Amino acid sequence: CGSPGEAANDPTRGSQYGLYDEADQAKVTPTSLDQDHEPEHSKAMVWTSVVLNAPDQLRQRMAFALSQIFVVSSSGLEMRKQTEPFMAYYDIFIRNAFGRFGDILKEVSFSPMMGRYLTYLGSKSFSHSYEDLGEQFYPDENMAREIMQLFTIGLFRLHENGTQILDGEGNPLSTYNNQDIMTAARGWTGFDTQEPRTNLEASGSLRLQGQVNDIDPMRINSKDGRDVFPKLGLDLGDGEERKYVGDGVQLCGQMPDLAFLSKGATYRYLGSDPSPVMARADVPAHTRHRKSPHLVLSPTTSSLYKELCNANPNVSGGKCRFRSIVVLQDSLECDGKCLATRTGGDEETCECSVDEPRVVRLDASSETGSRQPIYFEYVRKPCVSLAFQSAESLVAVKDGSPTGAAICADSYLPVAGTACCDEGSDIAESVCVFLSERVTFGTAVERCKAIGKTTCNWSDLPANNRCGTLFGETARGKTQGLEFQWTAASPCLVRAKVDHEGNVAIVHDVSSLGTEVAG
Repeated sequence: CGSPGEAANDPTRGSQYGLYDEADQAKVTPTSLDQDHEPEHSKAMVWTSVVLNAPDQLRQRMAFALSQIFVVSSSGLEMRKQTEPFMAYYDIFIRNAFGRFGDILKEVSFSPMMGRYLTYLGSKSFSHSYEDLGEQFYPDENMAREIMQLFTIGLFRLHENGTQILDGEGNPLSTYNNQDIMTAARGWTGFDTQEPRTNLEASGSLRLQGQVNDIDPMRINSKDGRDVFPKLGLDLGDGEERKYVGDGVQLCGQMPDLAFLSKGATYRYLGSDPSPVMARADVPAHTRHRKSPHLVLSPTTSSLYKELCNANPNVSGGKCRFRSIVVLQDSLECDGKCLATRTGGDEETCECSVDEPRVVRLDASSETGSRQPIYFEYVRKPCVSLAFQSAESLVAVKDGSPTGAAICADSYLPVAGTACCDEGSDIAESVCVFLSERVTFGTAVERCKAIGKTTCNWSDLPANNRCGTLFGETARGKTQGLEFQWTAASPCLVRAKVDHEGNVAIVHDVSSLGTEVAG
């Protein structure tokens, strides 16, 4: 897919630019296909030719004015010889010249050009830097500051007539302070470029270093460096209570059962690559596993399979017509129940027994038209998790590393595997429907009960390749398999620690397990 409105080049239609190098003026005409010029002049040539000849002059002038507010610079980006990324960025203002300011702000914010220019592309959370890299780096603050100071609200609060709001001593009231910048900076973490595609401009060192994608909107890598902690919004004045980002959004723990089959559920086409894009990638041992950490859909009985396949209903034996994004228009019936065992589900169809799949698989067939399985990633609807929850909803999850570190988790979320013990024993075994499956605490309790066992405060969890527990450790001592399993430690306590400046830290109390806190 190209940029919005992008069309293939067709030299026979003309559109050559009537600008030349000084030495070539006598050699070419405005209709020559070969217009020699230095690469760094291309941007000016394209822009000048378009804006001087376009029939929509008001749109062009409005776009230019917007580009002087949301500025990116070729010198600041060290991309003087590239043209296409700048044209794609400028097109944001062409498309939205008469549209909503919020749409412009969103497109600019997700542009890799702005991400590079204001240096928030690749910014990571402090916890990621500390826990995974052993460093203490705070998130980049450039975008957090500029989007307030230059792009939107400015430095001082204003009345409706544009005059400054003053305090009792006649001083203008600031719209934000440094703490607000640091808080907002945590919201600009986890941004990454999309995967490269072959129809993008690349020149010089880019070809040597490997293609990059500075055209398509950035994605947020929510599981690798994204700050997940609460972020307090700005003080709007007039006695209005400050709100947290995400207030009013549905709680993740209150999503309906089988939400992956509900109306509005979204799936992204992955092709033959089983690794999810929107969530943390599976470890290599899982991706190569013949079962893979995916829910397999039945081509004959699964309504979800039929929806994802999208075969022509009017053609007998028609092939699947896969779409890049699939949004369910109606809620679907689940397909089949099964018992979770040490080797996976005991039936071929298990949709009704699953809390949430990360990736679903359509096996290779004449209908799919592929010799390899086809994968779709389930994208959960936007929701929020509370930093502090009632103790009744928290249960400890524990990892399988030698330290057996634990952390409190929302019992209503599918975040851990199932570990079951015999009555009175602390030696557990893993059970699952598919490899690396995550379930809610309630589902874990039911699954253990179904095989005559119980959830427990286990001390030993033997490796289970079929369920994906403990495939060994990384260099930093982290489990490479399904990291966390449910215990029976409830309630698990989450406490607040406040320093002298009012900063709040979240402390997980897992003392009932007699182990250290994970992370």
